[in-house]
Amino acid sequence: MKRGWKSIVAAVAIMALPALAAAQMMGGQMMGGQMMSGPMMGHGPVMIMHGGGMPPFPMFLRAANLTPDQRKQADKILSDNRATFHKLFMQMHQTREEMANKLLSSGNVTAKDLEPETQKLDRLHQQMMANSVKVALEIRAILKPDQIKRVAEFHQKMQSLHEQMRELMRQMGPEPNAGPMAPQPPAE
Repeated sequence: MKRGWKSIVAAVAIMALPALAAAQMMGGQMMGGQMMSGPMMGHGPVMIMHGGGMPPFPMFLRAANLTPDQRKQADKILSDNRATFHKLFMQMHQTREEMANKLLSSGNVTAKDLEPETQKLDRLHQQMMANSVKVALEIRAILKPDQIKRVAEFHQKMQSLHEQMRELMRQMGPEPNAGPMAPQPPAE
């Protein structure tokens, strides 16, 4: 029974994290003083690189202090990739739904039953990451060395803030009567 519960928690966590990342990428983002809609780089190369860590693109670009010409170039890069991100997001969403349907069906469900969806999510995640890296490199190419330095300093400050937040959460401990919690990432 304990093993089954852990499998369900792990599966839910697997489904929830990409959904959060994709939701951020699908949300409107401010770019060049205008609200942009559709799949943007919400939290990563955003989400994807957040764990390894780049700051979210809108903050990344703001920290760079782009010139008007650079803003236009960055807007074009993001716009040119919007459809690809949207397509990948929708495929990931559909695959997570298929996985959820299997998990919530009657009868026994094993890891082998979820293998096709897991493998598909892995492939889609790899495609999302590859496209995110491509976009990040294209945008980095329009930056001047001093802008890259400003972004690197911003990134270091963001990492420090995240570590402070993690430490505060560790000090608080688990919420009383919170019930089972999703697996926590290992301490860095």
